[in-house]
Amino acid sequence: MPSKYETRRHESAHAIVALALDIGLQEDALVFASDGDACTNVAPPPSPQPDESWCIRRAAVKLAGPIAMIRARRQEMEWGTLTSEHEYHADHNQAEQLLQKYWLDQHRAADYNVVQSQMDEAASMAIQCVLENEAAIVCVTEATEGHDQFSRQQVMNVIAAHQPLRTPSRRAWTKDTG
Repeated sequence: MPSKYETRRHESAHAIVALALDIGLQEDALVFASDGDACTNVAPPPSPQPDESWCIRRAAVKLAGPIAMIRARRQEMEWGTLTSEHEYHADHNQAEQLLQKYWLDQHRAADYNVVQSQMDEAASMAIQCVLENEAAIVCVTEATEGHDQFSRQQVMNVIAAHQPLRTPSRRAWTKDTG
């Protein structure tokens, strides 16, 4: 069953932001089994363990789908919208859990204020990427119509043919660890 435009837009935003923030996509990038069963397959985390910057960027990818939908629906862009709407809260919770897991993997407690600061940073990145790449999100959304899946190469081809991908400056998403 073909997925609705909104579902495809949500997943396309995840994919575009994954590329813009150097997270990457698996070959079977977008899968649209149904509106309730659609997903974006991002590249696996780096080995042996992802760093803090990667985890924040990956959280931004998780938040990008809901943020694109909030913008499209002209809803209020605030944490309450992300946490209370059933369509958005799963991505929000997964982003937060990803950051908490980072701290557990560091053998440190996941301090609430630190995780919330990282969530703020991830949301800022996601908002910037969605805004700067809205045309690319729309192009990929429209290109996926009638498809059950869309490969990484198909996503890249649509971007190359219609809209160059805008990547935020690396300074915006790397931390000075020196």
